[in-house]
Amino acid sequence: TRYYVVGFAALLVSAWQLSTLSEAAHPLLSVLPALLCNGAFIIIVLSTTAMQTFHKLQHDETSFSHANQVKNILAQFGLAAGTALATLMMQWRSSFHYERLAESLNPSNPALRSTLDQLTQFFTTNDSAATAPRLALAQVAFWLNQEATLLGALDYFFAVSGFATLCLAMVVIGHFLRSWQVNQSGQRPT
Repeated sequence: TRYYVVGFAALLVSAWQLSTLSEAAHPLLSVLPALLCNGAFIIIVLSTTAMQTFHKLQHDETSFSHANQVKNILAQFGLAAGTALATLMMQWRSSFHYERLAESLNPSNPALRSTLDQLTQFFTTNDSAATAPRLALAQVAFWLNQEATLLGALDYFFAVSGFATLCLAMVVIGHFLRSWQVNQSGQRPT
């Protein structure tokens, strides 16, 4: 139980850290610790699960071999399903934020007009006056897409932190229920 608690706590810390990032975040101070916590989660939880799964099959080579093959098949399925779910959620949340951000980009918005004017002046110094407005608009579109993708990623990691919290709660509750059952039956815990 303690390995699962530590592992899911590491996932929670990793996801929470990544869900609170901003454009100004320093990669070494913000992203690297989160990635290390994510790596700790993978090592601790997967190795604990593998050891607990095959604990009773160590002495039967045939059953151990079959169980290992089934584990590998399920791992590949889980990896594919997880990647698909993560991609779908990122697409969904990025599209949602893109629509919301795009709503504020209308010709009557004074901030947009000011930004386009400044960008047009900037691009006029490097390119022709005819192409500068198109380059300015393309730059705003790039920023819009970049911001929508960042917000979608933040939503994704917030969802992962919720999943980690749920798993952590299930592990702790399961531990207390097992302890309670042992105390009720009068047996010594094994």
